[in-house]
Order: sequence, then structure tokens, then C-alpha cells
Amino acid sequence: MSPNTLDDFAPAIAQFRTAVRDGRYDAALNLFGDHLSQPLQFRFGAYQLCVDLLSTLFRDGEDRIPPLSKESDQGWVQNELAVAYTRCGQHERALPLFERSEERRVGK
Repeated sequence: MSPNTLDDFAPAIAQFRTAVRDGRYDAALNLFGDHLSQPLQFRFGAYQLCVDLLSTLFRDGEDRIPPLSKESDQGWVQNELAVAYTRCGQHERALPLFERSEERRVGK
């Protein structure tokens, strides 16, 4: 049975927040990518919630690399947060993230 409302995602969101709070950033990212990203964005259009969640992965600020073990995951998170900012109309916050994501992707 697929979730019908955002409230149905409350347990996964709580697990995500707990993982971040405990410093388990890779686990939080996996949870977001596997269970939250697609439905929050494409079914519910909950882009601000995506911003709120993803921004917590940037422990030292969005101008720093998120503390994830894989470089590809670091770039993916930067890109996902940039997309969410764009969809919220916050283009000025999205652009630097897009640029850093592209730098990670091409290995600059």
C-alpha cells in the first residue's frame, strides 16, 4: 500500500532526522534517496520539506562539502538541495550548490 499523505512519511522522516542527529549521514542519505526523495518531490511537491531535510546533511554549512563517505553522494546531495531550492524559487541559494555539484561530478 502506497502512502496517501505526507503524514504517512512521518516515520521515515523521523528516522532520517535521528540518523543526522546521531552523525550517521550516510544512513540518512540512503533513507532519503530510497524512501523520501521521489515521493516528496514528484508526488507531493514538498520541496521546502526536502530543503529542510537535505540542508541538515551540511553539518558545516552549505558552502562546505557534506560529510558523506562517497564523493558521488556529496555531489548528489548538493544537486538535490539545489533542485529543491530552485523549485522553492530560491535560485540565489541553488546556483552555488549546482556549481559545486558539477565540480564534484567532473572531478575539478
